[in-house]
Amino acid sequence: MKNTQISTYFESREPKAHHLELIRLIGDNFPDFNGNLLDIGCAAGDFLQLVAQSFPQAKISGFDVSKKLIEIAQGKECLGKARLFTADLARFSSAKKYDVICTTGVMSIYENFEEPLTQWSDWLKPGGKLFIFGRFNSADIDTIIKFRNNYRSDSWEGGLTAYSCNTITKFCEKLGLKNEFERFHLPFEIQKDDDPIKTYTLITDTGEQIILNGANIIAEQFHLTISKPE
Repeated sequence: MKNTQISTYFESREPKAHHLELIRLIGDNFPDFNGNLLDIGCAAGDFLQLVAQSFPQAKISGFDVSKKLIEIAQGKECLGKARLFTADLARFSSAKKYDVICTTGVMSIYENFEEPLTQWSDWLKPGGKLFIFGRFNSADIDTIIKFRNNYRSDSWEGGLTAYSCNTITKFCEKLGLKNEFERFHLPFEIQKDDDPIKTYTLITDTGEQIILNGANIIAEQFHLTISKPE
């Protein structure tokens, strides 16, 4: 399966709330961070731009499957010293080790999470941290979801899979890794888009704000931090 919903990344936008939270998490774990950081699926480099501004001594790397998005990232002045390249995650392997690895929205593409988690944690230095933002389920239920966005394509795609927090925790324990989930609460409303596969928010009768999309799927979003022992 593939996920072609990338056009939204072509435009310059304000920093995303979950990216700002991720910057906070990195700073909480690594004050004055100056190590090696890799962003998996870095898109147009919006998050890496925040990294460069927040941690100017960090050594930044990032890759994405889209050549166009990488070209946009390479055109950002503050990323002039960053190592940015095009790669297919399914085939890419890194001999380099990193202090911090980040990835946003990538886990939900996988129908088998064990392979990427094993691979990504192997790329960490001892004492390193893997930060994953995306869909996870507080109930102990795993879902694999395919969708067909008839507004754009007639092909079935992935990208909405959600594994339970408990499933991930048990696998991390198996690998000898520590992990922690932090629930993300969107601090503002998102209006429904003309392309309904994009997420939007809805306020319930009790005042709770939920995130959903045109596939009738409600998303719980978490920051997952995985720590590699020293």
